[in-house]
Amino acid sequence: MNHKTINLKLADIKDPLPERILNRFRKEAFEGVTFYPLNYDTLISILAKKHNIKNENIVLINGVDEGIELISRVFGKDILFFTPSYYEFRDAPERNDLKYETINCFDGKDYNLKYNDEDVKDRSLIFLCNPNNPFGLLSKEEIIKFAKKTKGIVAVDETYIDFDGETVASEFKSTPNILVLRSFSKGYSLAGLRIGYIVGDKLVVDNINKIRLICNVTSVSIAAAKIVLEEEKYFKELVNKIKKRKDNFEDLLKNKGFNIIHTHTNNIMIKFDNKSDADKFFNFLKENNVIVNQGDGLSTYGLDDTFIRFACGTEEQMKEVAKVVEKWK
Repeated sequence: MNHKTINLKLADIKDPLPERILNRFRKEAFEGVTFYPLNYDTLISILAKKHNIKNENIVLINGVDEGIELISRVFGKDILFFTPSYYEFRDAPERNDLKYETINCFDGKDYNLKYNDEDVKDRSLIFLCNPNNPFGLLSKEEIIKFAKKTKGIVAVDETYIDFDGETVASEFKSTPNILVLRSFSKGYSLAGLRIGYIVGDKLVVDNINKIRLICNVTSVSIAAAKIVLEEEKYFKELVNKIKKRKDNFEDLLKNKGFNIIHTHTNNIMIKFDNKSDADKFFNFLKENNVIVNQGDGLSTYGLDDTFIRFACGTEEQMKEVAKVVEKWK
């Protein structure tokens, strides 16, 4: 292997965008850099058509992190979320001095939603992540059934929905306490532009809009989001390539005797029997210029140090990492 470091800690999309799409960004997005984002409603109209809902049911956000922050501030008198999951479910309440509780859903092998009706019925806000980051997947039916057990808002983070699962983005029509957060970071490769959106019942969305900054997203990020939506075919093919690449790498790890926990994201997860073994593998990768997460890492909450997690990189990166793994004994 060459000595260039392969950093797989963050789960952004490692594959570079094709020149054709970059040229569209330069021509159609960056030309608006001097203007305030007056194209806000244009993107909302496109998204409303995509989800077969009304413009009034959508609010644009500066990435899902801002969405979690806004939702926590509006509805977060008594918050619940299930671990392991996305770290921002913890950080947003802590930043705002809000009460939260967690329920562990990892049984040693898999992630299963576990709760008593008493745990959920009186909460003001419950966060779900689906597909869950780092691992786990709920069906649409499970989420709808769950939402009907609580009086509060059920905010579903669908950042990784392009990798697996069924969206519940339009389910607020029949279950108005369901609120969905969507991102352009994973399925559309726009992690650096920080743009996403919230979908929900008009009354819920109106309450979020009351505290949202007027220009919370840029004209450039809005224009770029419009472009990638028009390039849907390319991004669907890219996601499928990444999923296949990830599956192949998981097979390699299994053949080497690693305990793999399958994820429904672009992450690869290894579970060791003890911290000592995980430490050895983490340090082995680091010595060979491969940087990964041990335990929670940069984006999760609820994993101990027996877990190793890393993003699926480009085809070339994963070939190099495979060479390193083959040397592991």
